[in-house]
Amino acid sequence: MAIKEYRCITGVLNIRSEPRNSDQFKTGETLKRGERIRVDDATLTESEGFLWAKHSRGWSAVASLDGRFTFLTDALAPRAPLWGINIDPNNPRANPPAQSLTSVGWVRFVMHVDSRRQTLDQAFAFYDPYIQGYARSGIKILLILLHDTYVGNHPWIGGGDWGVYARGFGERAGLIARHYRGMVSAYQIGNENDVSGAETSLPITPQNYAMILMESVRNIRLSDPAALVVTGGLASPLNNALNYLRDIKTACGNVLPADGIGIHPYGQTPPDSESIPFPGWSQGSLDTYLTRFSEAFPGIPLWISEIGVPRVDVENRAFWPRIAAYMDKVVDFVRLNYPHAVAAITWFAWSDPMDRAGIVNADQQPKGSIYTSYFKNTHMAMPLHYNPFPTPHDGQIAITHTGGTSITDSGIDTLAQRIALTAPNVTSFVLKSSKGVNFLVGRAGAPGVGSAADLSLWANALSRYRIRLQVWHELVGTDLNREITLLTQISRANGVQSIILDLVPGTLVLRDSAAIRNFMTALRRALPGGYPLGASFDGRPDQFGAVNLPEWFPFVESWHPRINFTALNADPIQMLRALYGAMRQLRKPILPLLQVGVGAVTRGAVRFATDGNGSAGVGFLNAVSPGDLSVVRAASLPWLAGYIPRRVQGTLKVAASTLRVRALPLPDAEVLESLKAGDRVEVLETRSIPPLEWVRHAKGWSAARSTATGEVFLV
Repeated sequence: MAIKEYRCITGVLNIRSEPRNSDQFKTGETLKRGERIRVDDATLTESEGFLWAKHSRGWSAVASLDGRFTFLTDALAPRAPLWGINIDPNNPRANPPAQSLTSVGWVRFVMHVDSRRQTLDQAFAFYDPYIQGYARSGIKILLILLHDTYVGNHPWIGGGDWGVYARGFGERAGLIARHYRGMVSAYQIGNENDVSGAETSLPITPQNYAMILMESVRNIRLSDPAALVVTGGLASPLNNALNYLRDIKTACGNVLPADGIGIHPYGQTPPDSESIPFPGWSQGSLDTYLTRFSEAFPGIPLWISEIGVPRVDVENRAFWPRIAAYMDKVVDFVRLNYPHAVAAITWFAWSDPMDRAGIVNADQQPKGSIYTSYFKNTHMAMPLHYNPFPTPHDGQIAITHTGGTSITDSGIDTLAQRIALTAPNVTSFVLKSSKGVNFLVGRAGAPGVGSAADLSLWANALSRYRIRLQVWHELVGTDLNREITLLTQISRANGVQSIILDLVPGTLVLRDSAAIRNFMTALRRALPGGYPLGASFDGRPDQFGAVNLPEWFPFVESWHPRINFTALNADPIQMLRALYGAMRQLRKPILPLLQVGVGAVTRGAVRFATDGNGSAGVGFLNAVSPGDLSVVRAASLPWLAGYIPRRVQGTLKVAASTLRVRALPLPDAEVLESLKAGDRVEVLETRSIPPLEWVRHAKGWSAARSTATGEVFLV
């Protein structure tokens, strides 16, 4: 394995002479928060419930094996766009065009429907241009659905039935997710429902909110399986917010069915005393706040969906540098210390008409250092790593089931709940639904699949427990038309995220190149455009020829090799090493499916695949028994699983005497700093916006050439 740099993300971390917990092994030295060490991954060792790393000063714990605590993380940048902004399309003074937000990771806004006394179609007509524009620009959308989206029987007024309201809300959420499938990346259900008396929130008891959340998750998963669901941002004091969320989890069957936890830590400040914008303004420690949430709900990312300094004198320019400094400190602190726990930060807000908290004023004029700092942080928070081939399996721990009706659980919901409670890190279930032209024998409500409609029942039940459904189909090829028809039915079943084609030499008729190409070309024409397909096969390189593996390459997005190391009494690391070596020429994402073995061996294989060889996720074969799930529970994915260094497109030298660095690729955008003649920049991105061609580098955007005059600024 490689030499890697790790960063300490806890306050103080002991350095020991051996990978042991006892005081006798303490060296008296410690790592402080932010300190970096270099580690040979080959030294990673499991002992006494922790993963340990050896470095030049001794041994330190990386994380607990149960995934609850993390002390050291990869010292590289976050793996996803971190920095966003709250906007309001319903307010012309708070609705920036997409070109004004270049480099911003997220925009967050409310979808108003009933509050505007509109039909859903009328709302779609209003929001479509904005959502499509942001999506085309590569900006992700966090869409808020709340009582403004659906009023229903407004039980908060007359004491009506919250269950009726929850079902209606969920149906509305599903229709919206179906309309914006592939465009809206995440939905946030509610806003600050844990506080009362605020203009922006509707207080809802945890029990009633739990019903709304479960119905929303179920309907959104069926309509757009790839979309994330985030809980409404919590804004009450820390202990109350934690208890509110715990009560929601209890009401949901002791499983929080969301992909993220929304928080609004207003008034929480980083440890640096200079981060406090005004004397007496701080209400608590952002460090304590994030630690308490991440420890109470391990494995579920935190979304800071609002943070900022609202309701101040926006005309007082003396306040601007203080607010800008607070913004800088917050972003730096989260980026450096909580990359493993925080998925996104969306600053509040774009303009001053939004609670007097804008980075621009009501006339859209930048507010000096606040505006400059905001866009400077888009570059600081921009990932230095990326995944060139994203798949529906990225970042997921999956379990497969190929045994038809062999599951002993009384129903799908019982099975899903057992998985969620026994192995809460499992986020994907790969179900063998069919072989050749036939579905597996089964009936609705039982652990089998008799039709495509049954798959929606599976997806529905799994979605309540934060588990996505992938379908596994054993390919035969004796009756091409009927098999393609069956696969098309599966692809259109609500809630199915992808199909994995299982290639088994004993039953696969499609072996020669022409037969594979003819079948897959016809299948691709029949499936919805861009539908994700994977291929599963025996992971031993000497078996690749039996299924003519290279011929499947143009038609699939991912490889899912089966590593049956326990059945073969083999070393999984040796099998994986041979696999990755043999598949370098078939450059598609590899997401191995492992047999479950001894805990330490299995976790070591997961680390080898995901940390050492770039796999973005991993699965376990037929791991539905309690014993297997207990092993799977201890598996974890590194934060940068599947990500590789961003490719630098080249190096350019400044040809002009001075060259401005701007926050955006626009001639009137805020100037961040200047470069002098002879300075060199590494090109991360290029963009042509006549009459200028622009280059993005580590410090921001600079003009490279004028297409109108031919003048060259970077050579």
